[in-house]
Amino acid sequence: MTQRLPLTRVARLALAASVAACAPSEQFDVLVRGGTVIDGTGSPAVQADLGIRGDEIATVGDLSGAEATIVVDATGLTVAPGFIDMHSHSDRTLLVDGRALSKVHQGVTTELVGESGSVAPVLGDRGDDVEWTTFAEYFERIEQSGISVNLMTTVASGTLRGGVVGYDDVPATPEQLAAMKAHVRQAMEDGAWGVSSGLIYVPDRFSRT
Repeated sequence: MTQRLPLTRVARLALAASVAACAPSEQFDVLVRGGTVIDGTGSPAVQADLGIRGDEIATVGDLSGAEATIVVDATGLTVAPGFIDMHSHSDRTLLVDGRALSKVHQGVTTELVGESGSVAPVLGDRGDDVEWTTFAEYFERIEQSGISVNLMTTVASGTLRGGVVGYDDVPATPEQLAAMKAHVRQAMEDGAWGVSSGLIYVPDRFSRT
């Protein structure tokens, strides 16, 4: 049986098909094709493309019809969020070479520094040739220098004890404890993420719990 369609409906269908055929493909700044995507949530790995606009992942899926300024063939490679180095000592080396190539080439995009010893606060005569005494001043120096990774830092209890109490095996006085607490408070206000310790090292090993 032959079905007859009204001319207006035929025209609408033809117009829709024409628009679909002429519709521009999705455009991205960077297109990562054919990689095995592990998203970090615990979900199974999937074969997918990533479309990136600016500094954000705009789309994940089948982007075979998309275009981009830069196209990366990730066939046979794993695509994953940047790794976090939870125990780094790049506090000062990032000021020497902010590209952090040794980390970036391993997929590390975030570093946590200040482990067992921190670059601030600078207390007493440490003999350091530095341009800061507080974390606020250190972060300002980092911003001026420019780095390729995200940076977090802790304030080290050993740095505080060494600057306030010294390096002898003696208990901290109430006044010294109060001073160290004040330094921690200031460090956190300046942007430190927490307090670290290295209880096998001097002077941390002399701390009482």
